[in-house]
Amino acid sequence: MQSNAELSAAALSCILLLSGICSFAGSKIGGVADDTKGSKFTIYAELSFQAGTLLLLSWSDDLIYVVTPLIMMWMAATWMTSPAQQLYLVTLVPHIKFRLYVPRT
Repeated sequence: MQSNAELSAAALSCILLLSGICSFAGSKIGGVADDTKGSKFTIYAELSFQAGTLLLLSWSDDLIYVVTPLIMMWMAATWMTSPAQQLYLVTLVPHIKFRLYVPRT
């Protein structure tokens, strides 16, 4: 990426840091949206946001100042779905009780 986009090492590490921050923020926003709107709505909304971001990314003409924010928005949207998917899976089967397995001797 450094040679293709002609970025310095400092600029590349700054982009990677911002990507990590966007991932954290996306997870937090996804959790809040999941608590307020519900898991199904959140999953559909965030997948639509991902699709829209990828569509905009295909029209970006490889400009680094356009591609970088779009990729960060896509990364945040990708991490937004994790809390919603986890809550949805947990609520699918609420009657399962987890027990510690202790073998009989």
